[in-house]
Amino acid sequence: MKRFTLVTLTLALASTMSPLALADATLDDSIRTTHDNAYDVSKNLEFLAYIGIRGGLNNIDIEDLSNENVITGSPFIGTGFRYNRWGLRGEFEANFNDKKTWRDSAPVFGDMSLSFRSTNYIFNAYADIYPIENTVIYATAGVGAADINVDANFFGIKNTDQDETNVLWQIGAGAQYYPLSHLGLEVGVRYQDLGNYTFKMAGESVKLDVVNTQFYGGILLRY
Repeated sequence: MKRFTLVTLTLALASTMSPLALADATLDDSIRTTHDNAYDVSKNLEFLAYIGIRGGLNNIDIEDLSNENVITGSPFIGTGFRYNRWGLRGEFEANFNDKKTWRDSAPVFGDMSLSFRSTNYIFNAYADIYPIENTVIYATAGVGAADINVDANFFGIKNTDQDETNVLWQIGAGAQYYPLSHLGLEVGVRYQDLGNYTFKMAGESVKLDVVNTQFYGGILLRY
C-alpha cells in the first residue's frame, strides 16, 4: 500500500513539474546543441565573421519627379561579437543600383528625361538581439559615399554622364533566420539619403534631392 501511494505521489509530482521543466528548458541554451542555433550556445562570448549578398527593390525619389522602383544588389563582409543574447557588428557593403529613366514635363525645362544610377559604398553598424534559437533581430545605421551618375535631356539638349559623389547615410531594421548553423537568410528595410545632385542645364542650375526606401532579402555565411 505504501509503495502504491509513493508511486502515485511521484507520478503526480512529475506530471505537475514537467510543464515547468519544459518551459525552463526552452529558455536554457546550454541544453541545445551548437548545430541547432545561429550561434555557439556553449559560449557566453562569441566572435564572428560573415560574408553575403543582398538583393531587392529600391523606391527612389528624385525631387519633383515621380518615384521609381529600381533593382539593387549588395555584396557585403562583416565582423562582430555576441554576448549572451545581444551583439554588435560592423560591416562594409557595396550597394549597386540599376539604371532607371524618368520622363516628365516641367514649366521651366519643358519635356525632359533623366536617367539615374548610383554605386554606394557604406560602413554599417548593427545592434543585434537573439530572442529565440536560429533567429537574430537587428537595427542598423550606416554612412558612406554615393557615386551618382545622371544623364539628362532638357529642351533636346543632352548632358551625358555627369558624376557626383555625395555623403550617404541610412537607417534600417531587419531579421535573420538560420536554417543551418552557418547559413543565414535575411530580410530588411532601410531608408537612404543620397544627398543632393546639382548640375547646370540650359543656363539653369538644377538641384535634385535623392532619397531611397530599400526592401531587401539576402543570404549569408557566418563563421
